[in-house]
Amino acid sequence: MTLFARALHREGHLRPDVSADEARDILWTCNSPELYDLLLVLQRGWTPERYGRWVADTLIAALLP
Repeated sequence: MTLFARALHREGHLRPDVSADEARDILWTCNSPELYDLLLVLQRGWTPERYGRWVADTLIAALLP
């Protein structure tokens, strides 16, 4: 996630107010298996498709201009 966040920052794809370090943290959080397994899909009953849409929407809103 660190390399991906740095590349996004270096290539100008992040919002101006999002640093590479912040992007890394957001990417790690949204891609954590715990979030998928324990919290949203298994514990809350989300479908994998709903979870995938949520992750995509969340990452777009948090990282991209």
